[in-house]
Amino acid sequence: MDMSYSISNYPDMQEITLLFARRRRALLRLLRKSHLIRRKRIIKNYSVLLHAALLYFVHQYSFRRLALHMALFYHVSMSDTAWEKQLAKFAPVFWQAVQKILSHTPAVSSSAPLLALDATHFSMQGSSVPPLRLHSCVATDSRTVEQLFLSDLHTPESVRHFSLRHGCCYLADRAYATSSQMAYMLEQNADFIFRLSPSQVKLFTSPQCAQRLDFQALLAQESFSVHCYFRYQRKVYGIRLVGTLLPQEKQDTAIQRTRKKSRKKQNRTRPSTLEYARWLLLATTLSDAGPNICETYRKRWQIELFFKTGKTLLNLHKLKRSSVQWANHQIELWMTIVTYISALYLEAQSASLPL
Repeated sequence: MDMSYSISNYPDMQEITLLFARRRRALLRLLRKSHLIRRKRIIKNYSVLLHAALLYFVHQYSFRRLALHMALFYHVSMSDTAWEKQLAKFAPVFWQAVQKILSHTPAVSSSAPLLALDATHFSMQGSSVPPLRLHSCVATDSRTVEQLFLSDLHTPESVRHFSLRHGCCYLADRAYATSSQMAYMLEQNADFIFRLSPSQVKLFTSPQCAQRLDFQALLAQESFSVHCYFRYQRKVYGIRLVGTLLPQEKQDTAIQRTRKKSRKKQNRTRPSTLEYARWLLLATTLSDAGPNICETYRKRWQIELFFKTGKTLLNLHKLKRSSVQWANHQIELWMTIVTYISALYLEAQSASLPL
């Protein structure tokens, strides 16, 4: 597996701090152009505002503790509510500044952009509000957010939440590999590589959809790549099905995970389900050879690392108790900080700057 797929191979935080310090001047220059600070007799400069945002999110300060800290160290006397309003105004400006800085960063790859789709959950600290689901579209090369959509937990994961771009290839897990979603992607002329579960989609050998695909014969091989068809709302769509057998250690892990999931849902595990767990089965519109498709799909893991960067390394796994409106601002600031830190990680890995 490529080194960039493992979070344990990231540079240490000292290197990231050095990179952040080098980029800080350009970031502050863009923030000053926004003219966000109106009452400069209270907040003197944008470095104070940037520090306040990092204290609130990275160090998990409450607004009361933040107000006390800024009063003691910066002599900025503002109430808890005033800091909340100030950070709410700061969120979109900070996001635009980071996006502008990252747009000048050299791309890691010159090939067609790969965009990963996935969703993650956020709960609020000490609140009875149901968890929120954040639907994200992340570029795997730069690990930057292209699009995001915030919903309740009952809103399913769907490609319809995003504006699809031509010339890009979308990567997603089994939640997106349904007949309706793949049909939508094909109608939009969008390329995709979705991990597929045979129990979710009925696949046929011909456009007439008379004979089902024989998975038992396919799984007798170590890998395969075949054209097949599925039907949705009386229309027939063609895709390529690619399969490869997982390494033995990953097979054992996948089988244990499948059994655990079945026990949790109190379902009986079918032998075919355990057999499918040993495989990486992909549905795609691309015509490349099987190994290339599988290697491309593994880059989807970048979106998992993106979420892990925020939730584990930056301790952003829960939103602070607030209104739904402020929750949106928290998500916006969360995405901005994680995008920026992730970009610095990639920059440190590629050694594009001398450390």
